[in-house]
Amino acid sequence: MKKIAITMLFIILFITIFFHSSCSLEEGNINVTERPYSPIDLTLDISSMPSLGKTVELTFTVEVKDLWDSLWMGQTVDTISNAKVSIDFFWADIHGSYSEARNLVQISHEDVLVDGELNWEGNALENREITLHSHIRLPKEGVWQIRATFSGQGWTSMPSFTKSIAVADGEAVSMVERYLESSKIAYIGYFPYGNGYQKILDEEHAPVILELDIATRHLLRERKSC
Repeated sequence: MKKIAITMLFIILFITIFFHSSCSLEEGNINVTERPYSPIDLTLDISSMPSLGKTVELTFTVEVKDLWDSLWMGQTVDTISNAKVSIDFFWADIHGSYSEARNLVQISHEDVLVDGELNWEGNALENREITLHSHIRLPKEGVWQIRATFSGQGWTSMPSFTKSIAVADGEAVSMVERYLESSKIAYIGYFPYGNGYQKILDEEHAPVILELDIATRHLLRERKSC
């Protein structure tokens, strides 16, 4: 009996150690997957939601944390000696046809910028932290995309930070679903404005119009409650 008890104890210890090792390995793999290596941090901050005609402060920060010793983004580290930092603005119409809503139009800096900087060029090996400060004003209703990017010389793929904002009816709301659905402009929905990967409908023979009227909000609520 004593030998059996000792044998059972060893079996239990073996199973416990094996199980713990398996869990640790699995958690480690998850951490690696969720946090891919990036030697460059991008942060885009807006002082407040930019409702129509409201001036807000925009801050874009690029931090070069590490100088990598192999390929990253398909490029060697020396390419950032001639780096570019930029903020661009794109807009999709919410009061028109399906294809219009799917079409992101780039808006010139002159139409958005109040003051400050939206571009920088220089040596990111020497300037390891770059910050652009500006004040902007979104001039018309629609879904706006503010896209901030960093690139080195010859880069065809580049890290970027994007914020999408719905602007309508005196309000501006992040297009992140949980913010949009709790706002008074929830009627805009989570339609993929500006995305180009879906099939474009044949509007000549089967037109589709987006009737995004704030007056229909109560109908949407009634449908949701059914």
